[in-house]
Amino acid sequence: MTATNDDSGERGEPDLSFLESRPARVAEIPNMSLGRSSIGEGPRTVDSRALTIGRDIKLSGEITECELLVIEGRLEASVPNAKSMEIAQSGSFQGTATLGDATISGEFDGELTVTNRLRITSTGRVSGTIQYGHLEIENGGEIHGELTVST
Repeated sequence: MTATNDDSGERGEPDLSFLESRPARVAEIPNMSLGRSSIGEGPRTVDSRALTIGRDIKLSGEITECELLVIEGRLEASVPNAKSMEIAQSGSFQGTATLGDATISGEFDGELTVTNRLRITSTGRVSGTIQYGHLEIENGGEIHGELTVST
């Protein structure tokens, strides 16, 4: 930055060229891999209609118009129409949910309708009334209740 000793009272434009040479910074966000799902296998797109229920958070109610629901805490809710849901190993869901895809590493108890793929990891436990398009259960994963394959 250059300084001038000028009695004219006018200020010159500040030299901000040093900002152009700074590298871009990447924010480190806990529990969020850049561009990857925290639970699933492939890339996860960040959408403005995504909701994460963090660890040690308890929430109840109805969640509508959600593209991606990530549960790391406790959720007691009705989710009538979401594209996908991920329940982390520390997460639990109680209620009803209608989804496109679901990956469950924690606990689900209630009525679950998954039109596409239901994936239960080795630490996942699902109980209740379950309807699914495709089912994938890792060794150690548990499913209890009434199961129906949607056609």
